[in-house]
Amino acid sequence: MYFSNNNMIIATPISHLFKDKNKAEKIIKFSDCLEVRERNLGLDFDKEYLIHLDGDIHFKWDQNYKNYLKKIFKRKKKLKLISLQMTRCCTGHVIKNNFFQLSGKRLNKNDMKFNAKKNISWLKNLFVKKKINFAIENNNYYPFEAYDIIADPKFISEIVNENKINFLFDIAHAKVSASNMNIDFKKYIDELPMSKMIQIHICKPYISKKTTSLDKHNPPNKNDFIEIKKIFKKYKKPKYLTIEYYKKSEILINRLKTMKKILIYD
Repeated sequence: MYFSNNNMIIATPISHLFKDKNKAEKIIKFSDCLEVRERNLGLDFDKEYLIHLDGDIHFKWDQNYKNYLKKIFKRKKKLKLISLQMTRCCTGHVIKNNFFQLSGKRLNKNDMKFNAKKNISWLKNLFVKKKINFAIENNNYYPFEAYDIIADPKFISEIVNENKINFLFDIAHAKVSASNMNIDFKKYIDELPMSKMIQIHICKPYISKKTTSLDKHNPPNKNDFIEIKKIFKKYKKPKYLTIEYYKKSEILINRLKTMKKILIYD
């Protein structure tokens, strides 16, 4: 592994590609550290400094879920950043054609803020003797009621700022949300808590003016990195750079090299 010379660190998600030892070694060679994902908790590597959880920060966490998180944190002892998300405005998990549908209890803005505050407070108390950063990721907006509120950039900023935590900026999610909301992309990210950005997730989405834009997790290209570099100049540089691409290890390694060249050394 290598470490960057300008305080930005390449953190690569542990995906199914890591189940192949040779592929894992090659990917790790071009990463500074790794980001744990729940679907691959059984895989253990050195320098697992980040974890991105599937749990929704704005849901009411019961004791079973808290115990589940404690088991994860007990196993992954080197964490420096824990990030979570907000996927939908309802507690149900009904999915139709890959989109959440309104089901279970519908949460309003106050419900979400109350739950997020309690959950973040619990996390902070859990690590009161250890320096851990916490972050919330912006998620996709799709034109269904289940996605109300959660992708509103002002709401995301409220959650981050009121709880004094960090922001995980997912550029593909921002592009999908802005497109599906018919909002200018630059205006959308202006309202996100970019001054609190600690990490960026990078991949290429499918953006359409005629149909629903989608988060496809395609590999980013050189122009995507150049665009991100401009965003960093306008707002701030995050601590962690993460490419979310999982299909072919050779392509991932190529993009890690390109990202390093453009965002770190250029």
